[in-house]
Amino acid sequence: MAAFHYRQPIAWMIGELKYRRQLGHARVLGELLAERVAAEHPCPPDLITPVPLHPAAFRRRGFNQAERIAAHLARRLDWPLDRDAFDRLRDTPRQSTLDAAQRAANVRHAFAARRDLGGRRVAIVDDVMTTTRTARAMARAARAAGASSVEVYCVARA
Repeated sequence: MAAFHYRQPIAWMIGELKYRRQLGHARVLGELLAERVAAEHPCPPDLITPVPLHPAAFRRRGFNQAERIAAHLARRLDWPLDRDAFDRLRDTPRQSTLDAAQRAANVRHAFAARRDLGGRRVAIVDDVMTTTRTARAMARAARAAGASSVEVYCVARA
């Protein structure tokens, strides 16, 4: 589920958040996403989790934009946030630099759940979804860990 199409002013806000450290935009984007999620998904998942960054990518950026957005979404809806449910196993190149086939290979087997998710309903949060490859890879990892269902909430769909 995407709250918006990836166009202005949302695209600008996401870019400012990710590349210019305008962290206040995470609150706005998270709250806008929460409004859309609440309207379309009134039954809360068992946990909300962000798409994780690899530790090296986290060190380069200094924060995880998906985690910041997810935190505001969870707080706004009073839904459970699990910031550390998944690991990113490889330091993959940014998806935006790759074509569709490369994107699929880039995230294949890139994620793993840190714990058993047996029977839990999981909602994955990301900033932008383009080809759905990251979301699919995360969903596969969640199901492999026993999740009963997986939803994806993103701010924008390109």
